[in-house]
This record gives sequence, C-alpha cells and structure tokens, in this order.
Amino acid sequence: LTSKGRGKRFPLWLKKFTLHLNFCGPQAYQFLSAHFTLPSRRSLRRWLCNIKMTPGIIPGIMSSISTKTQSWNERDRVCTLVFDEMVLKKNLAYDVTQDVVQGFTDDGIKRTSTIADRALVVLLSVISKRWVQPVAYTVGHTSTPSTVLRNLLTSLIEQLKDIRITVKTVISDQGASNVSLANQLGVWVPYEVFKDVLQSTTLLAYTLY
Repeated sequence: LTSKGRGKRFPLWLKKFTLHLNFCGPQAYQFLSAHFTLPSRRSLRRWLCNIKMTPGIIPGIMSSISTKTQSWNERDRVCTLVFDEMVLKKNLAYDVTQDVVQGFTDDGIKRTSTIADRALVVLLSVISKRWVQPVAYTVGHTSTPSTVLRNLLTSLIEQLKDIRITVKTVISDQGASNVSLANQLGVWVPYEVFKDVLQSTTLLAYTLY
C-alpha cells in the first residue's frame, strides 16, 4: 500500500477523488499519503494547470452548469450571485501552459501592466439547497470599479438566463464600489423598512420566489 513506484499512472476517478480530498483538507491528504499510494501534491498542481482559467467569466462554466442542472426542477434553478474581494500578495509568475505572465491586473476585458494585489470572486449559490459554484473572477490593484462589476454581473445574469438559471438576488458587502454599483442600478431600501423590522417583536418572513 505504501509503495510509491516511478512513473505510475493514476486512473481518472482517482485523480478526481484526490483533488477533491486535497481541497477538503490538505492535512488529511498528507496523512493518508503516508499510508496509501496517492498522487504527489506536485501532480495535483500539474493536473489543475490543465484547467483553463482566465479572468472574467470562467471559460466553459456555463456549459458545465447547464449539464449539472439538466435534471433540476424550477425551484432549484432559482439562485443568488454572491461576490467579494480579498487581498493578494503581489507576485508575478510565468504560466508555461498559456505562455503568459500572471499577476497583472485583469478584469477579463482589459489587462494592464500594474501588478495586482486583490481578487474579486463571484459565486453562484442555489437558494433551496446547498450548492455553490464559482463562475467568475477578476484581479486588480484597487477595489473593482463599479462599472466593471456592473458589466460582469449583467453578463452573468444574461448567460445564466440562457441556461434556465434565474438569479433572484445579488449579495455583497458595503464596500465603496458596491454601494456605487447599487446607486447606479437604483437599488435602495427606505429607512422605514429597517425601522419597522427593528421595532417589530415578531420575526418577519419574506418570500424570495
């Protein structure tokens, strides 16, 4: 069970299993690797490099979602888009598979010579059950401009509609760009609504779909 061997070829099902296992818990993967013949972490990274990932809407993601949701009922097709930013360490790296230097700002439409220090990720989440799928990302130097957010979200909603996925809500924090986006789209909630909720002694329920 512990023989490592040289040049061992792993079946596709095992590759998928080990990638999922490493994603769920790197420490657990390291522990099992000491007792079973599993692909090295370097092999996992090499396999992941074969997946084409570029800023903007992830290539092929709509086709994958369409296949995954083919048997879903209309209730399960009601979703929400969730997006947030995180800070990155500035770094440049040459991607051999795509023959490009990664690490510069890129929103999927425009790429600059400025080194990126943050990333925006957009997730698609089903409202009626636990299912989440990353659908887009950008890398930038400052907070993602509201115009970029607007174009990205609009494009996502339109493409999801084409595969019968209905986006009912968009969720984010109250960053400056997000507030600006809400203002551009005319999204606002009257103060009276919050006041009524805060003063109410009963739990209010709102139907989204």
